[in-house]
Amino acid sequence: MAQARERLNADNNGLLGYRGQPGKMVAFDLTDKVIEPADPQKHFSGPVAVLIDELTYSAGILFATTLQDHGLAVLAGRPTGGFANQTGNMMPSRLPNTGFTAYIATREFVRPSGDLRVGPVIPDLPLGAESGPADLLALMQRAAALPTIMPDKRKTVSAKTIHNGGGV
Repeated sequence: MAQARERLNADNNGLLGYRGQPGKMVAFDLTDKVIEPADPQKHFSGPVAVLIDELTYSAGILFATTLQDHGLAVLAGRPTGGFANQTGNMMPSRLPNTGFTAYIATREFVRPSGDLRVGPVIPDLPLGAESGPADLLALMQRAAALPTIMPDKRKTVSAKTIHNGGGV
């Protein structure tokens, strides 16, 4: 994820409200998180295909958009059931007039490319809704025939270099 945003409320704005007033949006830059890549001799250099469909949600979507946006894999299958940009960190908020508790998403996770369009993750290699096992096998053969997707170096949205193996 390139960034996360969180809407503050009385339950998450910190001791004595040090994070800000309820209703304020606070952004987190996640591009500075460093993961050291594995030794080059341990890198997988073949093509990678990840299957997605209308039952792919939540962390599965975060995983798929990360792989797709960084060119680490080809997504195959059907569009996801959830949107490419996710909301989360559900926080309880007591409604003042009724006393009911509503759970409200206080964070938004934006895909690594920074694309803010609302919609599902679209596979690179589509598979129709009426497809059967033979179609899936043909799709996987098409994916396996693709050249290695991962170049030696790529750039993140914030222009940081991503080295082969995924380390920033």
